Amino acid sequence: MRLDRALQSCLCLALSLSLAGAAGAGERPERKHLPANGSSQRTLTRTGPAGQSRTWNRSSTWQSGNGAWSRQTTQTNPQGKTWSTQVDGAKTSDGYVRNQTTTGPNGKTTTAVTDFDRNANGYTKDTTITGPNGKTSTHDVTVQKTADGYDRTVTTTGPNGKTTTAVTDFDRNANGYTKDTTITGPNGKTSTQDVTVQKTTDGYDRSAVTTGPNGKTTTSLTDFDRTANGYTKDTTITGPSGGVTTRDATGSYDPSTHTFTRDVTVMHPDGKTTSVVDTTTVTPAPAPAASNAASSAQ
Repeated sequence: MRLDRALQSCLCLALSLSLAGAAGAGERPERKHLPANGSSQRTLTRTGPAGQSRTWNRSSTWQSGNGAWSRQTTQTNPQGKTWSTQVDGAKTSDGYVRNQTTTGPNGKTTTAVTDFDRNANGYTKDTTITGPNGKTSTHDVTVQKTADGYDRTVTTTGPNGKTTTAVTDFDRNANGYTKDTTITGPNGKTSTQDVTVQKTTDGYDRSAVTTGPNGKTTTSLTDFDRTANGYTKDTTITGPSGGVTTRDATGSYDPSTHTFTRDVTVMHPDGKTTSVVDTTTVTPAPAPAASNAASSAQ
């Protein structure tokens, strides 16, 4: 699932820039704008503080039509080990069902079955994950619309029966939104994350304050700006002890090759740096799409 989000992140500019330059470019695309049938090739290289590099390769193909879709993905890590994922989905009268099977290098499989149902005021999304050992965990999401946003409750139950809940209150305003989440762990302890996003002339500013069960806080300040062919996204994170981490990202899209490139440099509190170069090429080109900078920060 995390890999799906990574692919979506890499495709964001391709989807938004193909219509109108960088207007509205964010970092999260809508899957509906992908071609009905297509493929993608992704290469991600991480470079550590000592200069050592590791590369991951990922290839995907997908097909859709008549209310159903499927996707096949193969990922190879720096050691040459391979994971494969098969996803099959189909529309239902009020949503969809989705089945995902991931097979690791050792041949063992993990499955995730999702049932998504819309209702008059929102939706439910229930997922059951079965690991290689046959043990299951569940992830149940309920979203209800409000006058200016939504309320969301997520309950995750592990194989041992213990639960974690996350309750979110999302409210839009004239210049952006606020998003406040309270997470309660299996031991009853709570942490919170309060996010504020404000639109700017060419992007958005985002601040997040996370408070752990011990009362200690971490703050994150992000400045996102659109450029002629992509974006810049600079984040400063201050930890509970005062240590500062910076994360500077740039993204660009080449419409001639349908390729999105993302470069990220992270400087850690000790002054050491790590970097990521991430490229994804989609065939055929994504369909035109427009997006909103503030909503992309959600």
